[in-house]
Amino acid sequence: HVALAAVADGVSSCKNAAEGAQIACQTIKQIMTQESDYYFSCKQDCVGSLLLNYVCRVLQSAADEAGEDVMSYASTLSFVCLHKKSGKMMVFSLGDSKVFSVGETGIQCLTDSQADENNRCCATVTQGAEKQVQLQVFVYDGQTDYLLMTDGAWRLLYTDCRLRKDLREQIEKRDYCDLASFFENMKPTDDCSYIALQSDRKRSLKP
Repeated sequence: HVALAAVADGVSSCKNAAEGAQIACQTIKQIMTQESDYYFSCKQDCVGSLLLNYVCRVLQSAADEAGEDVMSYASTLSFVCLHKKSGKMMVFSLGDSKVFSVGETGIQCLTDSQADENNRCCATVTQGAEKQVQLQVFVYDGQTDYLLMTDGAWRLLYTDCRLRKDLREQIEKRDYCDLASFFENMKPTDDCSYIALQSDRKRSLKP
């Protein structure tokens, strides 16, 4: 009853960041597959903090069990979820990953990177992070594709703050298969995770 994709990028300086990123994604998967009706019916200005608080509780439990500081599980978190019953789409973002839409009007970035008061990337366990969550809920048009990218991926798409022309044309054609080889050829030093959710023209999405 949902189409869901999530990316999380562990903060490199944190000991358990990779595990924290995995937990964050798994928790969102569990929440949105089991309780999507509830979250899509909530007031939009409450949903982001509710979801993040749930994730943080799971991270705290994992840290307590391992005898670790929960701050060592820090990661970014972004996801898109299509609620098929209502036809609504939810876009959630915390940190410096980005979510792009690809449709008839071209490519649009739906999220901005966030930083805390010390100009550090906001993460799941950052104090006050619930105030930095970006969340949108809207009716899905049945035609638009979505790209989720960690900062290591989306930064390679840009030259002088502009999307590279060759990549823009490729993405606008909704040809995502070659992105993996592009990232590999760039020999990145940072994580380059991305997920493309493509419309099946039946008001649903598939990876």
